[in-house]
Amino acid sequence: MTPRSLLTRGQRLAAGRGIIIAMSGQGDERSAELEAIAEHHGLTQSQLEAADEAGILPLLALDRILTKARPRYDEDQLVEAAGVDRDFLKRLWRAMGFPEVPPGVKAFSDADLEALRVGVDPNRIPGVDEPAIQDMIVQSTRVMSSSLARIAEGIADDISQGLSEARAEGRSDLDFVEMLRSPEYGFEVLDHLLVYMFRRQLRAALWRRLALEDHPERGVVMAIGFVDLVGYTAATAQLETTELAAMVGRFEALAYDTVAEHGGRVVKTIGDEILYSAPDAGTAVRIALTILAAVEEDDDLPGARAGVDCGHVLTRDGDVFGPVVNAASRIVDRARPGSALTTDAVHERLAEEPGLEWRPLGIRRLKGLGAAPLWRVRWANEEEDGGAGGAGAALPTTGDG
Repeated sequence: MTPRSLLTRGQRLAAGRGIIIAMSGQGDERSAELEAIAEHHGLTQSQLEAADEAGILPLLALDRILTKARPRYDEDQLVEAAGVDRDFLKRLWRAMGFPEVPPGVKAFSDADLEALRVGVDPNRIPGVDEPAIQDMIVQSTRVMSSSLARIAEGIADDISQGLSEARAEGRSDLDFVEMLRSPEYGFEVLDHLLVYMFRRQLRAALWRRLALEDHPERGVVMAIGFVDLVGYTAATAQLETTELAAMVGRFEALAYDTVAEHGGRVVKTIGDEILYSAPDAGTAVRIALTILAAVEEDDDLPGARAGVDCGHVLTRDGDVFGPVVNAASRIVDRARPGSALTTDAVHERLAEEPGLEWRPLGIRRLKGLGAAPLWRVRWANEEEDGGAGGAGAALPTTGDG
């Protein structure tokens, strides 16, 4: 389930109609909500009316839902109440991706204070000095915040779209906000789902990491694949922004589903490109070929191509590094539309794998990596489509291996 699927248009309209019916003729409840918003933000009646005229009343209402407690601390007061180092607090705030708060501005609430007291206790890891613990906390905060920021942006897009639709249908802003407060549709549900998905993802990550052959000095043995859309640059000049976003979203959904079904993991998306990891070369190749076949059958997507390598990979903060990653990235640049290329290391492991056919491409130069033998892999008995070669002429087999 993606964050975007939490707020489908049908759910919005159905829930919205229910709220309108439930609140019709109940001016007292509406007044109570406005009073609660004013109290939460410390606004006078005239300020509340000005906010309504400016169209930011939904923001104030959402603030009350999301932040619960009203800001009451400036930076000095928060540092004193939490008993934390000021520089450490600034590092944490920046790690979350937020700009510095000006002196004297009350931007922090009791929730911020509680998070500091619970989450950054320097005594919670015995035997590790405080600077080292602070560095660990800041790094973990940076990784978690970057992922959560992406989730938040997606949900914010959906809420913005839903609000625009509600206004177009003549519904009030407060009706829409009330819909988001409903038990079956509220942020408490999202809180639960985020914790649930995190625990499931953490469990999967631990199994991938600890069940594999681990060489701390060299990294983890795994396979890496890249798949990208062909003609993406040309498409950016021909398609409207919404059409381009829909195309990339369709490709990402297809790739995410395929990688997950085969037991791999999408590491990240880079524009029109998907970087994924797999526990072994066979899984990585099957993922690549399945994605290519699905893209080929989708009339709304241009062609795609893939590159796969395997070996020792360094992993940190959910990302992957090392020569294997670099090779897979360079290989996909040499592939023609509809083709999947691999290194010799992948071919050696899968040469006798049933259901696959291999074609040697000779020695090819890979930017920044030198010359290396490449192979094209495809499903056995797949019709030749003319895209088998990879770009460029083969080099002599003498020289760099």
